[in-house]
Amino acid sequence: MGWLKFLYYLIIFFFSQEAMSQSYPFYLEKKRVIDDQYQKDLTGYKLKIDQSKQLLAVRAPEKLQYNIRTTPVRIVNRDKMEALTANSTIYFDIGLLDLISHFSDELSLAELKHDPYHTMEFNLTYAIALNGNKHLDLISAYNTLQLTEDQQKYLWDNKLIAHQVIFDQILGFIIAHEISHIVLKHDERINHEFPDKNSRNIDNPRWNRVRREIELAADSLAADLCLNALIQPAQLLPWLDLNEIRRRYYGKSAEYPTTSQRITVMNKAYLRLIDEDKRLGELNDFKPLPPHKDIFQGDYHMFRQEFQKVRAYRQNVLMLIDEIVLSLVQNNASLDDISDSFMHIVEQQRDLMTGAKNKDSIRHILSLIPNEGQVHADISKMKKMLEGAGIGDYAYGLLEDLLDQDEIQWNQFKDYLTVLNDPPTQFIDGISYEFFIANSALRWYPAYFTALQDRLPEEELKAKSLKPFELGKPIRNPYPTFEERLYVLKNWDGKY
Repeated sequence: MGWLKFLYYLIIFFFSQEAMSQSYPFYLEKKRVIDDQYQKDLTGYKLKIDQSKQLLAVRAPEKLQYNIRTTPVRIVNRDKMEALTANSTIYFDIGLLDLISHFSDELSLAELKHDPYHTMEFNLTYAIALNGNKHLDLISAYNTLQLTEDQQKYLWDNKLIAHQVIFDQILGFIIAHEISHIVLKHDERINHEFPDKNSRNIDNPRWNRVRREIELAADSLAADLCLNALIQPAQLLPWLDLNEIRRRYYGKSAEYPTTSQRITVMNKAYLRLIDEDKRLGELNDFKPLPPHKDIFQGDYHMFRQEFQKVRAYRQNVLMLIDEIVLSLVQNNASLDDISDSFMHIVEQQRDLMTGAKNKDSIRHILSLIPNEGQVHADISKMKKMLEGAGIGDYAYGLLEDLLDQDEIQWNQFKDYLTVLNDPPTQFIDGISYEFFIANSALRWYPAYFTALQDRLPEEELKAKSLKPFELGKPIRNPYPTFEERLYVLKNWDGKY
């Protein structure tokens, strides 16, 4: 029963433990020092921008191809991480390109680990840094497996592919968006409708409406251009959320559409080009975010702490799973026994974090727990009340096992009941088969991994679709070179 005690420490983990993040020298809103690394990054970014323009132009409407190819793009070194158009020229702050690269690094890790909480925590960390000392921390990856050098390289290579894909998708969309402003002559419209520059502020409702309209118009055309270049703008949701945080910080939320509105416009492009029959959100009326830069600032720390607790807690659950299943593998247990043990722990966690339907029964059982020094306890009555407490079968089995021990660990029993009485509801979504299977040591054992997937409920589609880790068989296809992507676009029939 030693693993029950281990599980107990996991249950109380979130009461006392916070995730640790390492210090990382990434600074927001600051000019970069002109050194060798700056020159190297500048050269690389210029190449990426030029390639993105060429890819966007290949299948663009003929009247737009000239604009895409001839629009100048300049990289500047200021203290603002933004892209903008002025005098028919696009300006990228190198800090923005650095941020896209940093974001792509974090998101590629989150994708490899199937951990959306990682991205959410990063966005909140960005918000805290933006509102604080401008130092952006590195998010903890929670790597707890002992891997060989070959295994580490295998994962790193797959992560690099994801990083390239994400960076190119974001960069391509931003370029398409800024070119759309130029093509749609938005600067001319602004100058015509608001000749007085003093009228261009968030206190002017008409200015806010026009600004949102032109941003959404640029998103719409950019989505068309990207889809014709096999760039998927719908994958930008986490990045758009990051931008929304930035709008809040600068007090410009009223001038810009929300993430849901932007995604709606992009989905309409899917509807036009891919015959998509579903889209997210409604665009019937504008609902801008509150414009004050301090909105929710006080909550950023609290929300990040909750994500950190969930990520740290479930990583420890994962460590428990691996400890048990690897022991079974080493002892030549059957495929069914290993799969059952894996699923047993996950379902226990779900039951505990779901809580009890009959809280009164749980509180009554708590009152029956003997105080220190007392000997007698009505075990039969406790079991009877547990049956009517409305808890899951796996949680019931866990508590019953404790009550059947010769020396009952009452503190442990009490803490389980406390969780069932008042479960931390933010944890339940974090207890997912997709995450545990994606990151378990079993993924390096293809036969066991496949057997486990076969045992999963049918609704666990994402978990069942994962590939095992096998050296020499990457889980991602190699990222095509620029020349290969160009060739595909030139020979593509334009149909999805």
